[in-house]
Amino acid sequence: LSAGYGAHADTIGPELQFGHVMANAYGEQVLLIKTAMGNRALGFDFRPPSSGRTDPNNKWESLEYKLMVEGVRKTLDKIDKVVPGYKGQGYEIAGFAWFQGHKDSFSEELIAEYEKNLVNLINDVRKEFKTPKMPAVVATVGFGGHNMADKFLRILEAQMAVGDPKKHPEF
Repeated sequence: LSAGYGAHADTIGPELQFGHVMANAYGEQVLLIKTAMGNRALGFDFRPPSSGRTDPNNKWESLEYKLMVEGVRKTLDKIDKVVPGYKGQGYEIAGFAWFQGHKDSFSEELIAEYEKNLVNLINDVRKEFKTPKMPAVVATVGFGGHNMADKFLRILEAQMAVGDPKKHPEF
């Protein structure tokens, strides 16, 4: 990846350095499959199957979740064309990273169900790719820093709750 890969022609996202750090840590190639874009809500656009539908007739609800799964599958189906030097040696889906939360802050209902939806998302992705113990990393929201508005603070608390072993020992 290089500048211009994401939303702006002269910037990069955190995935560039994240990929370097992961490859250096493991001493081998690491493929990051970025499948999402910003301005999407976990409780609507990425609504995981286990959360159920709020409006079965709305074609946009859960669409980003479906596109994410489809994007990963399409990439893995052509991994020999994506990864330099790949010769059929197999691969491991070793983790899932999630950095999101802003869009859910615009709805009291989405804030209230954020924790449930995040738990369902992680479990559904694990089930989808048959990786029941796959680690998930959630980069928490930080809008406003120490002066975070209540709506963002509540999403942060929901994200942190998912990592609490007393509340969610499966993670």
